[in-house]
Amino acid sequence: MFFNEKVRQPRGSLEIIATNIYTGEIVAHEEDHNQIQDWAKHIFSYLTAGQLFCTYGNQGEQVIDVGNAYSIPHYVDGSATSLITQTPFTYLNAAMSGLVQIRTSAGDAVGTNIPDATPIYSFFPSKMRFGTGGLDNNQQPLTTMATSATSLNTADSTCPFIVIDRSYLTQHITLSQTSTNTIDTVTFSVKMPGGDSSYPYNGKVLSEAGLFCDAGLVVGNDSNMRTGIMFSYRTFNGITKDASIEVVFNWKISM
Repeated sequence: MFFNEKVRQPRGSLEIIATNIYTGEIVAHEEDHNQIQDWAKHIFSYLTAGQLFCTYGNQGEQVIDVGNAYSIPHYVDGSATSLITQTPFTYLNAAMSGLVQIRTSAGDAVGTNIPDATPIYSFFPSKMRFGTGGLDNNQQPLTTMATSATSLNTADSTCPFIVIDRSYLTQHITLSQTSTNTIDTVTFSVKMPGGDSSYPYNGKVLSEAGLFCDAGLVVGNDSNMRTGIMFSYRTFNGITKDASIEVVFNWKISM
């Protein structure tokens, strides 16, 4: 007897709401499907194995193991504050060993000897990043991004990650269902605040977004995902961010 798989592949969408904080006017609002990147398979494989974290990743610390030293700031969700304390998760004791994959830039390592207080990085989505390279020559959203891409088209050190607030009080991570009795959708939300002239995304015409986890991955000589694996990607109509504009991003992933 042969069975055909009836479980649908993961799919997703990104809703974007830009609002003028002084007038209350919604200046942009759109929602459309995203593109699940090939690297989501890597993430799902580890999560299915019960390994929620790995020892290789980044949440704002300086990277010194690939190329020249660099860092990409990680900002608090909804705030113009850069994170001071990175890696919110740390290894506690041997009871956690089955939940953590030992990993380096060369790949997975064998063994369970992880010192207590070692920073560990999540395989589940934990942050978003935004760029300015999502439009074609006619200022329309690009549709040519490869699923094998490892980074946004145009983002530099002035484009920080925004860390998704995991507090149950904020409801920036919510679960929902599209069919009876089956939870099948998770929504991640972040906000770029208005009202602060120093916010790093001010002055940019935003047109692309990526959903990332903290766990890192080096693919051959490509170290773009050293600071986080890109789960999904989407381009959108350009939004000019300035101090008067706040932007909310609601990213849905469904099974």
